[in-house]
Amino acid sequence: MVTGTVTCIKHASDASKDRYFAVCVADNSLGIQTCMCRSTTTLELGSVFEAELDAGTLSNVAYSASSVDMAAAVRDAVGRGVAEKVQEVGIPDLDGITLAMSSQINSAAMLIAGKVMTGAPVIIRYHNDADGSSGAYGIYKCIQGMIAANRLCQPNIIWMMQRGISYSDADAECDLLILNGYESAERPLIIGIDFGTSTDSDAGIDRICGAADVVWLDHHPIEEKAHVLNSKIYVNPWLCKGNSNYTAGFLACQVGKMLYAADLACIEDASLIGDNSTFALKSACGKNMAAMLDLLTSDKAIAFGSRTTGLVPSEIDAVVTNKQKADELSAYAESRMREYLDAGQKLAKRHGYGDVTIYSLDFKNLSTDDSDVRYPLPGRYSSHLLNRLAGGDSEAVLLLYFGRYISIRITPSVSNEINLRGIIREIVDSTDYAESGGGHNNAASIKLKDELFRKEVIAMIIGGVTAALAQ
Repeated sequence: MVTGTVTCIKHASDASKDRYFAVCVADNSLGIQTCMCRSTTTLELGSVFEAELDAGTLSNVAYSASSVDMAAAVRDAVGRGVAEKVQEVGIPDLDGITLAMSSQINSAAMLIAGKVMTGAPVIIRYHNDADGSSGAYGIYKCIQGMIAANRLCQPNIIWMMQRGISYSDADAECDLLILNGYESAERPLIIGIDFGTSTDSDAGIDRICGAADVVWLDHHPIEEKAHVLNSKIYVNPWLCKGNSNYTAGFLACQVGKMLYAADLACIEDASLIGDNSTFALKSACGKNMAAMLDLLTSDKAIAFGSRTTGLVPSEIDAVVTNKQKADELSAYAESRMREYLDAGQKLAKRHGYGDVTIYSLDFKNLSTDDSDVRYPLPGRYSSHLLNRLAGGDSEAVLLLYFGRYISIRITPSVSNEINLRGIIREIVDSTDYAESGGGHNNAASIKLKDELFRKEVIAMIIGGVTAALAQ
């Protein structure tokens, strides 16, 4: 016999198939137990009941007059379940930034823990690259550890890989449609990882903030007055004397480890490697995981035979825990990337502009076979290609174009002298050529309204870069 409180209902078209998330008092380290179940009797949100629980179904249900304050029990469980201090990783400059953000990291972990423990619907969106996906995977591993250690049931978490760099009104509409299927005692939660810090996200952020709590974990430079800053909790190293070298995936892992002390060293290093961070240790396991995540987020069909849905952390885990499969995918990713880099090195055009070397390349010229494999994708490939092309050049820029997009990469020695994001914003705001653009100051992209404008926009980018270097 269990005594519990219904804290969330996942509605079905047939009410008899509704699923109830209940919190029950238990004798464990958290003091609560949770279950997701069906019931032979229709229950309402907030119902206090006594029932037999067997094989995921409540039977012999009776409403209870129990005086147990389940909300207080959950608050107490959250307080005892979340670590008091952030964990240091042994890289002094990185740890210093983490400590500076510790209050926000703790607040994010406390909020997430409360939603997980009450079954509130949580949508976690993460950018589709090694950085964003490593952050999602790190949080996933920690939540699973917390669940296993405390007899909790699987929470109502929806994982969504984000292909764009902004949170659009259409994204908000999609999330609202999902949340409409739930009735919850706690407000729903939206978590964004490694995207969204721009005014292009304003409409979507404004819309979703009215319906859910929002936690945003990012490392992109902050655009003044971007509405994402109004999130319930917004964490970004740029607010604590850090920069984009402190990656969003690494940040998400720090939040996750407040929930459960999982070993995320390889995942953290993969995040740093994936975004070319100067903090990357480039450990063997980190490099292998970064290559594998880069591959899977580009084309999950390589591992799973289908790409109808975005890659989710449970699929990453299925590969990582299968060492043979993980090694095969990492080796394939490295081999295919090397093949494309060899081709790019031969085909890239080199232009001299004073002390800086500017390279340009049409990505469509790189197809090395007729397969349907979608790896590597242009954006992340351009970072690898610039590293290969620059060689001994201390100042180099790469413009890689594909369809309506132009990917821009700049070597670190030059990026501090060039306001790349400002150049892109000027093109977007002052011309009819571009639809949107953004990113980091050494790695960004711009989306054109039509490929016909490519020549003009490339000339404007080159003009902005050379003018900045001449100052």
